[in-house]
Amino acid sequence: MRCGFDTVHLFKSSANFIDIFPSSPNIHPAILLLLRITTTSLLSLLLLSRLTQAIIDAFERCGRNSASSSKSRGRVVFTNTTYTVATVMNTTNLSNLDIDLQGTLSWDNSNLTYWLNNSLPVGYQNQTSAWLFGGEDIRWDGHGHGTLNGNGQVWYDFNNGTSNLIGRPHQITITGTKDSVFEGIRFIQSQMWTMTVIHSENILLENIYVNNTDTEHGPGFNYSLIVNTDGADTVYANNITFRGWTVENGDDSIAMKANSTNILIENCNFYTGLGVAIGSIGQYDGAFETIQNVTARNISITNMPFGAYVKTWTGISTGYPPNGGGGGLGFISNITFTDFTLHNATGIFLITQLWWILLDLIARVHRGRKVTGVENDSEVCTHAPTLHNPWGNMVCEDREDLETARTALD
Repeated sequence: MRCGFDTVHLFKSSANFIDIFPSSPNIHPAILLLLRITTTSLLSLLLLSRLTQAIIDAFERCGRNSASSSKSRGRVVFTNTTYTVATVMNTTNLSNLDIDLQGTLSWDNSNLTYWLNNSLPVGYQNQTSAWLFGGEDIRWDGHGHGTLNGNGQVWYDFNNGTSNLIGRPHQITITGTKDSVFEGIRFIQSQMWTMTVIHSENILLENIYVNNTDTEHGPGFNYSLIVNTDGADTVYANNITFRGWTVENGDDSIAMKANSTNILIENCNFYTGLGVAIGSIGQYDGAFETIQNVTARNISITNMPFGAYVKTWTGISTGYPPNGGGGGLGFISNITFTDFTLHNATGIFLITQLWWILLDLIARVHRGRKVTGVENDSEVCTHAPTLHNPWGNMVCEDREDLETARTALD
């Protein structure tokens, strides 16, 4: 089965619209022009909504298949053109499906109020998404040029540095997905987090390119106006592999959040963001969360404050997620960072149990979570400013909270 569609047949320029307000001596030219512009805009929104529905319908028709043999698999093809996405999409519960992304999905952000009011709940931290995607035995190939363009500059300007703006959508959320492969996909200017992998297992994400560059404001070492432009986040996820990623952004390059286990990150290049993030956890009062068995190896870090960091919330709840919280329970264990190369980094590694003031190492904290079994081998730092600590910074509630952190650097 093969499902394909082409925007040429679904959306054309406004020159092809029927003029329902022809010239009339009884209508002032300025009013006539306003009526035409308004009508054209409404028709544009209508047609864009119909195009988005056509994308959803393609997944509905072709996305659920009972067997995994090549003859019975479904296939959705995006040819080499641009498809405008104007509404939220929910394409979940798919099975045995191949996605051939040769063109570009481009998000229309002309109406931010729509997205703020209608983005879909992710199921964590009161976060929301523009696209919920999920299923079993999915093979998504972008061929190195297939693109999801969030056109996020308007969001970066509107957000103006606000952390976790309610309703600001993630670009895509991979949810309820297992035994699947995503490769060769490009993500440009995501609206917020690029990709959230939640309630999923056994997934390979390979040769992915993320560029959430703010074209109006230059990037810096610390938080900028492109806060929350994470490359990828895992939540309630197991056995996830990130291989061959390139990420340029203003926040976590790849982050493991609550109940992420058996995560591998390898052969990646990260620029201008915050590197590999373990956490945060402990944000929900009374909830138990863990992050276990995470390996990051052969990672290149450029223009960042550090290469990797571990973060938990304090033992006292203040406010409510996503911007407040604390008081949760749990632990982080068996984290291994190997073969990191850092270029122009102000530090190497950070552990903090006082996450609610990022990078502020004033340790007035309360017990709740433990960090154990952190290993940091083979760090190489080139062209770096003077380091106050040649290995990194640690902010702990108690000496016994950090039981076995070690480094190969003396």
